[in-house]
Amino acid sequence: MSFFQKPLAIDELLKLIAQQLAAPKTRSLARKRVLFVDDEGDWRFVAGTCLEDAGFEVLTAKDAAEALRRMEAFQLDAIILDVNLGGENGLLLMEFLKQKHPGVPILIYTGLDLDAEAMQAILKQGARQCLRKGSMTDLCNTLKTMVN
Repeated sequence: MSFFQKPLAIDELLKLIAQQLAAPKTRSLARKRVLFVDDEGDWRFVAGTCLEDAGFEVLTAKDAAEALRRMEAFQLDAIILDVNLGGENGLLLMEFLKQKHPGVPILIYTGLDLDAEAMQAILKQGARQCLRKGSMTDLCNTLKTMVN
């Protein structure tokens, strides 16, 4: 942030504008970057919109290959992962992601009707949380507690 006094020195102002335009853009510390992985486009759209409205920067992926590319290209604060990725096993992907990026928390968000035993097994595999698809409010609140 800079301050100028009147009368304004135009050369100083132009110099400052040029410096600001040339400065590398940094990511806001307050906005956490989340990867949402789901094979269903409508869920990616709805969840992405709701998460952005809740203050997150959202990246999406439709399958394991796209998720892996996103993980390599961006520093992430959390991953939201579906179990069934159109024939791909989201739990196998989770194991790989946990090995490659051990500090990034993973939230399983699935439409499967999992019993308590199945949920505990997923948590033992490395997921931080496991939620059934439904309420976007629950998703946002759970994610906020994970990344803060």
